[in-house]
Amino acid sequence: SSGINAEDGGIHGISGIQQAASSKRWKINNIQHFAVPEDVSTLNVTKELEMIFKSESRIIILNCGAAAAGQVLQQAEVFGLTNSGYAWVVTDGVTGNFHDLMLHNVRHKLFGTYLQGLLGTMPATKDG
Repeated sequence: SSGINAEDGGIHGISGIQQAASSKRWKINNIQHFAVPEDVSTLNVTKELEMIFKSESRIIILNCGAAAAGQVLQQAEVFGLTNSGYAWVVTDGVTGNFHDLMLHNVRHKLFGTYLQGLLGTMPATKDG
């Protein structure tokens, strides 16, 4: 598996995933980081996605906000990283703000196949 992490998405999110993976003896092939610009529509993660593509990982964990996730997933679709045989797991930055991902799609008239089969973590509640 591979991880792709927005620098403003919290490095702790991806390190928590690394710890959990290590305890289960799951292998994380590589981790890519990217900065989210103020105008999310200009986000370009081509280099990071190319590294993931070359790693031949089939499970990709995306740790960022929902608006950035829309851009990342749209670009990943171009690489074929959202085709059958790949699984994307998004963290609570997306699942807790899914309306932002959907709003991004409505604004840009994007309803790519990347939304099909997307898995996500459940956001923590005040009850833990």
